Formats: sequence, C-alpha cells, structure tokens
Amino acid sequence: MEADKELEDSENKYLKNKILYGISVVKLYLMYYDEALDGFKQTTRYYDSKNNPDHILMYLRSLFREGEAYQALNEYQKATEVNLLGLQESLKHGEKIQEQYFNLAIGIDDYHADEYALAIQNIQKAIPTMSANNYFEMEQKGYFYIAKSYLALNQPGKALTHFQRIDSIFTAQGYLPNELRGTYEWLIDYYKNENEKDQQLYFINQLLEVDKVNAGNNRYLAYKVHKEYDTERLTKEKERLEKRFSNWSYFVLGLLAVLLITSAYYFIRSQKAESKNKELRKKFEKFIQRKNTLIGKPDTVKTEQKAPKEIPAEIVKDILSRLEAFEENKEFLDSKIGQLYLAEKFKTNSSYLSKVINTYKETNFNGYINKLRINYIVDLLLKVPKYRAYTIKALSNEAGFATSRHFSDAFMTETGLRPQYFLEQIKKEKVEAF
Repeated sequence: MEADKELEDSENKYLKNKILYGISVVKLYLMYYDEALDGFKQTTRYYDSKNNPDHILMYLRSLFREGEAYQALNEYQKATEVNLLGLQESLKHGEKIQEQYFNLAIGIDDYHADEYALAIQNIQKAIPTMSANNYFEMEQKGYFYIAKSYLALNQPGKALTHFQRIDSIFTAQGYLPNELRGTYEWLIDYYKNENEKDQQLYFINQLLEVDKVNAGNNRYLAYKVHKEYDTERLTKEKERLEKRFSNWSYFVLGLLAVLLITSAYYFIRSQKAESKNKELRKKFEKFIQRKNTLIGKPDTVKTEQKAPKEIPAEIVKDILSRLEAFEENKEFLDSKIGQLYLAEKFKTNSSYLSKVINTYKETNFNGYINKLRINYIVDLLLKVPKYRAYTIKALSNEAGFATSRHFSDAFMTETGLRPQYFLEQIKKEKVEAF
C-alpha cells in the first residue's frame, strides 16, 4: 500500500499492476473473492499485452490466481478454461515451475468434476516442485485434494496419510489456509471413531491453534486492506467534513449515516432473499412441469446416426442393450458401481463403454450414474409420500451415494435445486406425479 501511494502519479504500469496483483492476492486470502478476481483479470490483461520474461511470469501468475478465484467462487468451468490456458502458456514459454502450479490447479478442477483418479495423478505431478521450492501452502493444498479424492474413492487409509502430511507442514510452518481447515475436522472425527483419545485431543489442539493464527492474521489484514486501502477516499471525505461541522453536527450526521446504511443493508438483504426465493420457486415449478411432461415418454436412441466410427456397430448395440437392462434393474443404486466394474460386467473395455455413454447419454460416466440416481430418488419423492419423511442422509443412502454432500451436489446439478428445498416444497404443496 505504501508502494501504491508512491506510484500514484507514476507512468510505470508494470509496477502498478504488480502492486494490484499483490493486493488482490491478499483479498483472495481474506475470501473477498469477487474483488480479488476483478484485480487478477486486470493484471492478466495488462501482462498478456507484453512479451518479455518479467511480463510473461506475471501473466502466468495472474492466470493462476484468476483460476483460484474462480474455484473459490465455485465457477469450475471457467476455472478449468483459465487453468488449461495457463498450462499451455507455461509449456510454450518453458516456465517449469508455473507448469506445475497449473497441474495442481487442474487436479483440483478434476476433483470438482468427480474425476478423482485423474485429480490424484495431476496433483502428484506438482507436489515435488512445490516441496523442493518450499511452496508449502501449495503443497498443503495438493495433499488436501489428494486426501479428499481418496475419500471419494472410499480409501480412507490413504486419505489419512495425506491429511497427516498437512499437519506436519502446519507444525513446521505455523500456517494453514482457512480453506484447508477441514483437514483437522476430519482427523478429529477419524480418531474419535477409532477411540484414540490422545490423537483426538492432539488434533483438537491443532485446530484451535490454526483458528488462533488465522484469526489474528485475518483481523490485521482485513483492517489494513479495507480501512487503509479501499476506504482511503472515504477517509479524506471524512476529514473534509470534520472541518466544516462542529463535533456535535458531525456526530448527528454520522448517526444518520449509520441508520441509513443499516436500513439500506437490511432492505437490500430482504430484496435479495425475496428475489432468490422467487428464482428457486420458478426453478421448482419448471422442473415439476418438465417431469410430468416426460413421464411415460421413452428415451429413444438412434444408433445409426450417433454411432462412433471407431467402435463396431454390433458392440455399440450390445452396450446400449446392456445399459438399458442396467437401468431397468436399477443396478446404478449400488454405491460401489464403477466404470471398470461395469465394463467387465458388460464384457467390453472401459474406453468403449465411456465413448458410448458420452455419445448417447451426452455426459461422462459419473454424470450418467448421478443422473439415474437423482431421477430415481425424485420419482420416489413425487410418487411415494413416505420418502418425504426421510432425512437427506437417508435419501442419499437410498440413491447409492457415498456421502450426503455428493448427493446434494448431484441433485443440484440435475434439478437446479438443493434436496432440502425440494423436500420442503413438495411437503408444503403435496405435489404428486402420475
């Protein structure tokens, strides 16, 4: 911020953008994601317009942080686009370290796309570079998403090893990003279930220490950024007003301003809440209408028009026939179902199975399974009232999902609504599908 003041009248755009990049990184840590993203977009545009080593490096760093901001905002498609571009540009310019940063970012994108094995593979490429250069925060982040991927693959033992590595780095460095706080929550629950009280107590103390460190850092940074940087103009205006008004007048003016701002805040919040409720309501009504319209209409497929050229027609026909039986028998409700398992059962290879699903179901394997499960559970909720009394966890188990979180995310993808909201609406209106 001192440098920013010094360069206020300078024409040195390289340094000005470098300062903006630094402040945007701080905002990213403070979880002011929208503001951080705006800053990174600006620095990316500027550095992309030049072609020298300093500008190229800052361009790649800005791209990486832009991808991080999109991930934090749950805009994973945009994050993937930015990160793939960053990897391509890193390879083009021979920036080996930045290449591994983008491998890490792409691995995280893979995790959010439910491509867990691929996520582990990409992140593991990046870990040695992060460790060798003491980029310990990125190393922690890599271990975190590897651990979460192993959990999604139902391999808690391997997840435990990577969560423990995160703890080792925190112990050595005294820092853990807020987004990785779930590491300790999982470790505490794990050792509670194992009835290892000493370990449980140790990780409770570690979590308290993480919160203590981050609370102190964030209070300081939030104060510096928002009180000294973002509100500098407001401070100058305050000083001008102080010269014009007496202390009493200034107090009254300040009180009125606080009341006005408070009223505006609650009004805007209520308007946003009302707008969100209307939007959710429209989505719900549209979904119910579409669901009732499609009931009884078979999902026909024209194999001749779509058949992949690289797969023999008789194999395509056989796979489609087996998929139809798979759906009719509701085998997708098996929580352990996987692409390799299904390929073996169909007596084909996973590549053929994947291509047929991508072509005819217009999604990847995980998307196909999730869609079948969500449609199944939605039909139960609409047709069989007793299921409306089930908890989200119980519905998740009924549909074959490993966790309630995965069920909720899949439900959101398929319907545009969270299952809790959907349940509330059908209970309220006693919606029936025939």
